Formats: sequence, C-alpha cells, structure tokens
Amino acid sequence: MMLAPSMRWLPLVSVFGCFLDVAGLPDPPSSIPGVDPYASEKRCRDLGEQCACSEPLNVAQAIACDQMAECYIDPLDSEGPAARECDGYAGNGQAVWVDGESAGASVDPITEGVPFPAGSPVRYVWLGARGTIGIGEVGGNRFEATDATVCIRSYQRWHATFPPPPDSSNSCGVAGIGLGDGTVPGGVQLKTVADNPAGDKGYQLEAASNFYGFDGYDYGAPEPKPMSYNDCRNSWCRFEVCVDHDGQLITARGRITELSSGLTQSFGPIGPSNIPNAAFLSPNVQLVSFSCSYGGGPQRYASHAMQASVTPHDSSFWIGGAAEVERLE
Repeated sequence: MMLAPSMRWLPLVSVFGCFLDVAGLPDPPSSIPGVDPYASEKRCRDLGEQCACSEPLNVAQAIACDQMAECYIDPLDSEGPAARECDGYAGNGQAVWVDGESAGASVDPITEGVPFPAGSPVRYVWLGARGTIGIGEVGGNRFEATDATVCIRSYQRWHATFPPPPDSSNSCGVAGIGLGDGTVPGGVQLKTVADNPAGDKGYQLEAASNFYGFDGYDYGAPEPKPMSYNDCRNSWCRFEVCVDHDGQLITARGRITELSSGLTQSFGPIGPSNIPNAAFLSPNVQLVSFSCSYGGGPQRYASHAMQASVTPHDSSFWIGGAAEVERLE
C-alpha cells in the first residue's frame, strides 16, 4: 500500500552528471552549457508526447537536507527546452523530495565499482543514503486519465554495505504509482520481500486502493529466474511498474531485469479492480522510492528514471531500457 506523504520513505540525496559523445545517440535540439546535453533520455525523445517526464540523474550535483523538515531539489540535468523534467511531489519541477535529515552524493559508477554495461556514457548516478530520520524519493508527475496505460521505470542497485530486510517487520520500497484522489492511501508498489536476512529472497508487487477496490499482491513468475535482493546488489537492475485502465477498471503489473544476465522476472497482472471508475487518478508517482524501514548509511544507487503513458490502454506496453545505460541502439 502507498503510505501517506508524511510517512513515506527514506533519506536520500544527490546524483547527476555529464555525458560523453556517444555514437548512435543523436544530440537533442539544445543543451545547457556545462550540463549534460541529454536532458531527457533517448527513449523519452523517441516516445515524444507519450513520455510524461525523464530524470536521467546524471549530473554532478550535491543534494542534502540538513533540517528536520522537507527539502525539494531540482536535478540540474533536466533543464532547458530539450528537457521533459518531472514535476515531483510538490508539482513544481523539483523532482527530488527529502523529508528530514539525510545525506548522499552523486558518484561515478565506475569509480564506485558498480559500472553499467561497457560503453555506457553515464558518468554520474545518485547514491541515496538513509539519515537519522530522513526519507525520500524521485517523484514523477501526478495525472488524471481514462483508458490509458501509465508506466514508470528506473535503474537501481543496492549498496554493498546495505543489508537486506532483517526480519518480518522490515522491507524496502523500490517504486510505485499512487492510486485514487489522495484522500486515502492507496497505490501499486514494487518492494522487497520482508524477513530476508540472507538476501536470497526477492521482491513483490502490491496493489491496494479503497478508491478503486483493489487489494492484491504477487511474488513474480519463477521463470526464467526469480530476482533476489542479492541479484540487484551484485548487478544493476531495471525496475518497471505499469497500471492499465480500460476506461472502468484497472490492473497492475511489474517486472525486474538484471542487466548482467539480461534475465527478467515478471509480476502480475494483479486485478482487475472491483469498483468501476471512469477517472484514472494518481496523487503521487514514485519513480525511485527510498523507503526502507531499517538501516543507515549508503543505501542504493539510482539512475535514469522515467514516466510514460499511452492511450488507449495497452497491456503490452513497457518503457523498456535506456539506450544510455544499456547501450541499446
């Protein structure tokens, strides 16, 4: 279930950088001096109006929150006329939201020992860190639609020192799409399985919404490979969540792709919901959710977060991979 904003999610902080010249990735029509020219990733530019927003998180930018209150930060690599920047939780283009003291850093994935596939031009990723009480996210765009499919995608990797969920009382959010008008909690969330001290268990997709009459979960298809916590600590993983609205009812689905092997695990579909509603509403979209209920210090790397939608709905649609990350042509 999606938690209320004041309860939501965890500390974070920083990330973002500069691209090198890359064959096969054409320059966008404009760029910002001194900032990576790919203000919106190639997949977003290819989708055109179907791309709601894109936050590559690839710029050297210190982000921290040193107060016991909310902080909002605008990633500098999603600026200018070529960008399709995300609104974030506040709805003002400050996509990074931090609640409470937290700290982190933009880091070079190669120097960190967490490189992307050979040839990737990405030079900075966000390393989120849990502070004393902080929580946080990279937020997408709120929306209202009908007969539509809305999907989110991000790349994430657990830090080598951050432990898996130690007991049945603790787990971590990864990404989610809120459902409803915002008056009651509800949404679709991809999260880690609780009680996983060895890290050999994986993830689950949860869907809960009183607004739509939605309540279910799915641990994912076992074939070709169940994705474990450790898999996404030893490799970057692509996390995707989609919600399909057929004009009345909704279903939810997700998938995780391990970049080192190329294998994918699918989740769902969950649903359909049992309260018809012509309006498909989301009060909050969490492209990256730093919502672990335990631990401290460096938690998770994140990169290339994106939100897209298609109308009419298409249950076969996924955002898929980022050319800049996976060297896709």
